[in-house]
Amino acid sequence: MVQNYTIRVEPQPSVEIGPPVVTKCKYTPLFLTAHVTPTWYTNYKYSWKTNDFIDNTTKPIITFSGWDDTTLILTVTTPLGCKAVDSMRVINYNGDFGSITPRDTAICPREGVVLTAAGGVKYQWDPPLFLNSASKNVVLSTPVTSTTYTLYVTDKNGCIDTLDASITVHPDAIVSVPDTAVLYPGEQFQMDPSGNCLYFSWFPTVGLSNPNLSNPIATPSVNTRYYVTATTEAGCKSNDSIYVLVHDESAINMPNAFSPGSYPNPEFKVSHLGTATLKSFRVYNRWGVKVFESTNIDKGWNGQFNGEPQPMGVYIYTVEAVTNTGKTFTKQGNVTLVR
Repeated sequence: MVQNYTIRVEPQPSVEIGPPVVTKCKYTPLFLTAHVTPTWYTNYKYSWKTNDFIDNTTKPIITFSGWDDTTLILTVTTPLGCKAVDSMRVINYNGDFGSITPRDTAICPREGVVLTAAGGVKYQWDPPLFLNSASKNVVLSTPVTSTTYTLYVTDKNGCIDTLDASITVHPDAIVSVPDTAVLYPGEQFQMDPSGNCLYFSWFPTVGLSNPNLSNPIATPSVNTRYYVTATTEAGCKSNDSIYVLVHDESAINMPNAFSPGSYPNPEFKVSHLGTATLKSFRVYNRWGVKVFESTNIDKGWNGQFNGEPQPMGVYIYTVEAVTNTGKTFTKQGNVTLVR
């Protein structure tokens, strides 16, 4: 009796995944390819351990992205159970070795920040905008707008640590006051700066009601230039100045026309700058009839006589006043009433 048997012979595999110990940077993946012999046989099965951080544990080519030191073990088997094993110890270099000081800061326009990096042997800043160097560990940044830098720090092992540093640029401080102000005797000027500042300091302090207010009252006795330093809530500063001119004597003048009840001259009255005393102020119509009289410098003619509106036309006035220095001011002239 003759019997036939089929005997399937599978090879005893041999596998190699690399050197027994390898090193990698913590955040850099490790690419491995298993080499199995004999190569003519293609029905191998693959099983990797540990299973963590391996992209595919049943393939001969894998990517390992673990951050901790570990041992990778590959078992290669045939369907009949012939197998081979290889292992590799993976050592991770430290990946958090870089530093930046400061990491987050704020400045005013036209200021600079010194950024100091440490922990590596090579440095690269991105973007290189507003920096005096893009490859040094100590750099000066003078940004004109808020900027975030990414720093790549390379250590002696060739590993790269990535860090960010943000610089916020506050809005510029703005303060503005008039170039000049004119004061006559008895007058005062209240400062009224415009801009975006909250805190103020005026110099000199002589003649000011409060040098730390935004709007102090100025009553200098001589011509004085006042300087203001204004500061925003974020601490940004701006400067301006105003020249306050002081006249020794009051000035008196008369308008040549007025329109009762209408801007800019609703009344006909003595125009004075500074302190003055009115002795007499009289207005006559064309027939010489006195239609108004006053010794109050702040009182004017409203264009009426005995409660009746007077007609349009030319009227005659006389004024006698005394300035603050005792100088007598007299004037006679014509004024036109317009309706």
